[in-house]
Amino acid sequence: MSNNKITTDEALELLIVLIRRLFIDKIPQMKKEPVKRRFEKELFCVLEVLSSDPSNDIDALPIWVQRLVYEMLTQYVMFYSLKPAQNLSIEMLPDMSDDDKIAAILYREIMPNSWPYPQSVPL
Repeated sequence: MSNNKITTDEALELLIVLIRRLFIDKIPQMKKEPVKRRFEKELFCVLEVLSSDPSNDIDALPIWVQRLVYEMLTQYVMFYSLKPAQNLSIEMLPDMSDDDKIAAILYREIMPNSWPYPQSVPL
């Protein structure tokens, strides 16, 4: 096992790529939908699916669930951008693909820690 840990900078870049892949064409439509935090159970189900397969397509999900996923990932982009070059508690192996790294970020950082800025998410 390597001593290399993923940094917030690398996590930030990977999350931006994921956000673009999942939402680039939907952002204007999603922004019209109110954030409905009561769908957090569905949000974490989607994160679970993405952590096992980051290339999964979430188009079939209701737009308000997609909006929650978008908001969560966007909060982590902001959170990591405020903490440049810090190590996260995720060990990186030399042969890990970007999808493996994204999966690790989702599973080890985002899912257990939930919202970095919960006060900004409407109930």
